Amino acid sequence: MLTFTVIGCLLTAHLQSSLPDEKEDESDEDESLSCPTINSPSTEAAIGENVTLKCSSETGSPPINYTLYKGTDRVLPPASKKKKGEEAAFHFTMNSISELGEYKCKAENKFNENKYSLGFNFTLRESVSQPVVNSSSTDVRIGENVTLSCFSRTGSLPITYTLYKGTDRVLPSASKNKRGEAAEFHFPINSISGLGEYKCKAGNNFSTGKYSLGFNFTMRAGEDNNLAVFIVPPLLLLLLALVLTVPLLILPRCKAGKQRDIPRTVFVPTSYPGSENDVTYAEIAHEKIQEEYINLEFSIEKEKVRKVSFRDPTAVVYSEVIKK
Repeated sequence: MLTFTVIGCLLTAHLQSSLPDEKEDESDEDESLSCPTINSPSTEAAIGENVTLKCSSETGSPPINYTLYKGTDRVLPPASKKKKGEEAAFHFTMNSISELGEYKCKAENKFNENKYSLGFNFTLRESVSQPVVNSSSTDVRIGENVTLSCFSRTGSLPITYTLYKGTDRVLPSASKNKRGEAAEFHFPINSISGLGEYKCKAGNNFSTGKYSLGFNFTMRAGEDNNLAVFIVPPLLLLLLALVLTVPLLILPRCKAGKQRDIPRTVFVPTSYPGSENDVTYAEIAHEKIQEEYINLEFSIEKEKVRKVSFRDPTAVVYSEVIKK
């Protein structure tokens, strides 16, 4: 019945605008009532916020009575206006989400004309609640496709959901415009690292976003063999690398230590024109085998100091030198 009344109101307004004025001096007492309009200073409202709806008819014989309805329920008592075009303001509090439904205004005058406005809807201005993330199964195996759903019970629409693993975004964000609709994310578990913690972030135009608690997948029972396939080969490679590397590091040091412990005997060739019993032996210590020279002193009447080379092949008499 309300729908037919609104349609009839629109047709009446169209006919009135298309017909010429019959008499310029026609009295306002006989003017037909036009369909009222309904509006508000703001189309957004938060729970607990005071709001205002205004109703008015452009034409009609005053006084005009205005009544505000939500569905078929009257919201407040009627307001009567005695001036043509005067607005009726209705003030009330938005106490719950259920009060965000459609509002309409009814106008009537003394000629029992009843006209209804078009519907008016408030948009909820509310930050999102902490989302919940869950899956139909917590046990998975490597290579299996899984689904995680995210849902916030309250919040202004649209709500944008994003799935994270650690600090990395798993998939592109999903936006939902229906209240109570969850966002679903489908992806495969390709490796053991895919079993880590997942979190869901929900946000809208009135909040920066809130995160869910963590969700973890677990390896399905009986998949231990598959797990070993991924763990054992890297361990074997690491062990093999250690076996090959340790000898290369230890053996050179062992050889160097043994060479330092073995005494070296060096014969120093000298030449002396006297008796070989007058030779004085010298003990020489050196680190490297290289061309070196020493001073030898002989206990004879005619002492001579001579530089000789360790490697001089012309030497006749040899002195034994022990390197320590």
